[in-house]
Amino acid sequence: MTATSPFGSQFVQRTPEIVRIAALPRRTWSDEAASQLAELLTRELKTPGGTMKLRPVQAVALYEAMECGGLFGPQRVGAGKTLLTLLLPLVLEAKRPLLLLPASLVSKTWNERKVLAEHWRLPTNLQIESYESLSLVHSAKKLEYIRPDLIIADEAHFLKGRRAGRTRRVVRYMDSYPDTKFAAVSGTIMKSSIRDFAHLLRWALKKNAPIPATDDEVESWADCLDERVNPLARRRPEALLELSVDSLLNDCGQTLAQLLDTMEQDDLTRARQVFQSRLLETRGVVASSKQDGVTCSIRIQALEYQLSSVVEEHFKTLRTRWETPCGKAFSEATEMRMYARELALGFSYTWIPREKVSEWDVLVHGRRNALRPTGVGVKTTSSASKTTNRNARVIPNDVPPTSTTSENIDTAFRLKNMLRSSKELGDAANFADGSSVAAKGRFISTTITRPEKSEVCSIPAATPLWEYSEIVLGLSEPLHTFLGQNRPPSDWLGARRVWCSFVRDQIEQSHLYDTMLQVANACRAGLLASETLDAWKGIENSYEPVTRPIFYETTALETCLTWLEKNVGIVWVEHRAFGEALSQLSGSPYFGPGGRDASGASIADAKGDKPAIASIAACGQGFNLQMFSKNLITSCPSGAATVEQVLGRTHRDGQLADEVVVDILLGCREQYDAFDGALEGAKAAETLLGHSQKLLLADVLMPDISSRRGPLWQ
Repeated sequence: MTATSPFGSQFVQRTPEIVRIAALPRRTWSDEAASQLAELLTRELKTPGGTMKLRPVQAVALYEAMECGGLFGPQRVGAGKTLLTLLLPLVLEAKRPLLLLPASLVSKTWNERKVLAEHWRLPTNLQIESYESLSLVHSAKKLEYIRPDLIIADEAHFLKGRRAGRTRRVVRYMDSYPDTKFAAVSGTIMKSSIRDFAHLLRWALKKNAPIPATDDEVESWADCLDERVNPLARRRPEALLELSVDSLLNDCGQTLAQLLDTMEQDDLTRARQVFQSRLLETRGVVASSKQDGVTCSIRIQALEYQLSSVVEEHFKTLRTRWETPCGKAFSEATEMRMYARELALGFSYTWIPREKVSEWDVLVHGRRNALRPTGVGVKTTSSASKTTNRNARVIPNDVPPTSTTSENIDTAFRLKNMLRSSKELGDAANFADGSSVAAKGRFISTTITRPEKSEVCSIPAATPLWEYSEIVLGLSEPLHTFLGQNRPPSDWLGARRVWCSFVRDQIEQSHLYDTMLQVANACRAGLLASETLDAWKGIENSYEPVTRPIFYETTALETCLTWLEKNVGIVWVEHRAFGEALSQLSGSPYFGPGGRDASGASIADAKGDKPAIASIAACGQGFNLQMFSKNLITSCPSGAATVEQVLGRTHRDGQLADEVVVDILLGCREQYDAFDGALEGAKAAETLLGHSQKLLLADVLMPDISSRRGPLWQ
């Protein structure tokens, strides 16, 4: 697929697949036709007493699924995909339909089905399985056992990773039973590349898919269309422009050559527009309109905070010596970003041996007691918009969140406010550099204030806030010595690294293995060489790691606490340790795995009258949380798809507020770069797939960090 163009770069070649895709029939739906179809199908599909109506996009999707025998639906978050997935088995007359969902959404979907069944003639033969269950070792043959004649993938981006066990099992099944009907719907069907959905498009539309039939040719297209491509490897579009309905290519190709000769910066934009048009005008592809459909506005703004000098020193070590504060060395830039995102929140994770947990706890408890405040000399600063805490010491971490009432939060803040002087709650000076705004998206000027320098204040001799501390700020000499003496042995790390590499190679090279356990079982059965496994098993039990967080300061936590004091909204967290610490400080529930808190309550049942703390991984998709309109993202994901999902929890149909507000913590370059990367990814996704991206609809207020210096910003 590689050729050298007259311009000294690679280009997309003309192939039989280009010709086939260009010749596929095209169609467009007018708003009037779609509305009429919605009325017609509503009458056909509703129950006698049903009062709900289909949306036009739902009706078009159902109709085209009937016509094409499958569906590819890149539909915005909140477009009504749940009802669509429940009606598809009916219109496709499936005998053994299977609906795949994230595990956290299974119970929610069953509950919604009970409500929808009062209004719609829903099939009774639908089986629902989670993507997570499909990944289990004992589920290797589950699809063959169910033998679905229709697979519906809701949140279909869960199948984007071709190396994941669940995806490999669906691949094998679709290869074995290619006539199986397939429907894929998602609000974020592309994370970063057209590779994410090429196989889904083929499964849904078979030979009528507007994507090449081979992965090699998809790679060629991706090198032209994707956002994150090495500039030296990016291909010129050339033959891709043939997919345009008004292609200027003649038999000799001379007109196209002349066109390409005049195209410079517009190459990528034009190629993406051509691809989008070809994709969305293909029968069986039904996307949301370019208008978002949500009537309220959305505002995204930075919530800046100043990290302490202690953390600045840790950032300096991180960037110059490529070591964590605990002395753990690393070698990849991706690890640098991961550790920086942790440090920006005032903590980092470390490994300790399981058999030394009790010794660690003794050291932690001993230092906790020694560091309880004696009443004077603690420096602390807080302001309305951000908090600086230069001498913060201990974080209470084992107060159980027994209640989520606002009284708990008030109590926590009354205790916290004992640590503040009245002067510290007063004036705040403007940033020296003011606030210029980056020229991306739709931006508004803003002024950001910097808190005054810390003032010495007196605090009570003891407060209940310190009584239950489990996490100590910083490393005492005994703790530092403990970590140095109990790091994973080099031979253990080496054997683990070699075994993991062997497993990755086997999964990539074979169609038989999807998981590490399957590879290990094959080694034990003599189907694979066992030397690597034997070497790992011979040393594995010599070190059993347990992860523990170490907090170095509380600035980020204090900033979030202040936000919770002022807002009834959702604090979105990437790190469980941070979410749990914030929950125990504030009394607000932390919704983790499965979207449930410590008491088992689901975030889906929240009333919106009390703040909540939610895991991005567990709650960032599928849940309808429009009862909230205020959000705080503590660690912004770099992927546009993840950000789109999080924004779509509250900025969705049914939102009653005039504006959804999203604050994003900003204290270091990695946090800024993550948002910037998500913004660029959103532009690429909107250009390729056509439907609106909430990041691009928002009023964005972000500072210009180009002039900032120091280890936090380099």
